[in-house]
Amino acid sequence: MPRKGRGVIRWEESSPGQAAGAPPDLAGCVDPLDGTLLEPGERVVVCLSCGTGYHQASWDFLLAHNAGACCNCRFTSELTYVVLGLQAAAAPAADERGKIVRLEDLPGHVNMAVVFEGKVLSHHVSAATGTHFVKFHGDSNPFKGFKLVIFASEVHRWLRVAQDPATYVGQTLQARGLLKDHPRYGLEILPKSPDAIKIIH
Repeated sequence: MPRKGRGVIRWEESSPGQAAGAPPDLAGCVDPLDGTLLEPGERVVVCLSCGTGYHQASWDFLLAHNAGACCNCRFTSELTYVVLGLQAAAAPAADERGKIVRLEDLPGHVNMAVVFEGKVLSHHVSAATGTHFVKFHGDSNPFKGFKLVIFASEVHRWLRVAQDPATYVGQTLQARGLLKDHPRYGLEILPKSPDAIKIIH
């Protein structure tokens, strides 16, 4: 069941491509949280406020880290499961949320999925929680300044592909994830998996 958030949450099951208020078929469109395609025949979660579709794993991530709010329209509203048609759309919509957001524009995208590109300056692991902080900012406090945050509960995804977040130091990354503004530690991107991070050079 979805967790409490802003607005009313209603789940209903829909037949292939028949979610009321949603696009007729999202097959071939992009999950905004991880940038991967929604596959023909896949059972996806659709926000009925804006028609954005999510893989189940992406929606579970938003439940855990964004109070169940859509990272496109930022509202928690009516939701449905849709089994996508067996054919992808002939001309899927461009991934408008795949455009790189500049550092100065980030505050306007809080609680949304963003793509950011920058050079990693440092990496720290919290001794208390095991959370990894991959920093783009030179603040002396390891937890403050703009950064990627990989929670201890998500680190297994990196370990499964033998990817140590510490190796990002000195690399220019293109990172996609949920942008949050921590009340104490500032702006941070929460990537869902290592697939959401590309090493540019």
